[in-house]
Amino acid sequence: MLAHLRDTAGGTGVSMSADAIEEALAQLGGIRRIGLISPYTEIGNVAVSQFFVDKGYEIVALANLGGQSPSRISDVHLQDLRRAVETANVPEAEAIVQVGTNVPMASFAHVAEQWTGKPVVSNNAVLYWHALRMGGIRDQFDGFGSLFRRC
Repeated sequence: MLAHLRDTAGGTGVSMSADAIEEALAQLGGIRRIGLISPYTEIGNVAVSQFFVDKGYEIVALANLGGQSPSRISDVHLQDLRRAVETANVPEAEAIVQVGTNVPMASFAHVAEQWTGKPVVSNNAVLYWHALRMGGIRDQFDGFGSLFRRC
């Protein structure tokens, strides 16, 4: 799929969640043990977990946001995000990774880093970060987590 998108884009860089997350975890220090936050139903959780395992990551905790259907993935509240971070934030986790582009977690990830002391990678923010880096933009700034501040 990525090759097709790159071909269709005619040389313009293409960023996909899987690549962006892998690059971010590498840039954040070669993180391999993650607490995972997923908005998907059980079948989606199995698939996304298997993706990470196949790539050599160890999922040490899985927090589900309780998505009942694809159209309701974004139907989460601040307290849902907090509970998910608390569940994923086990001592073994080197970072917390949230998947699902329709989850409104970008600004909350920065807040969660303050009390977990770990990188919290939000799917939408990491896509933006990756696209900027692919475009040669290396600006660093506060307010959006350690990824934007350090990498």
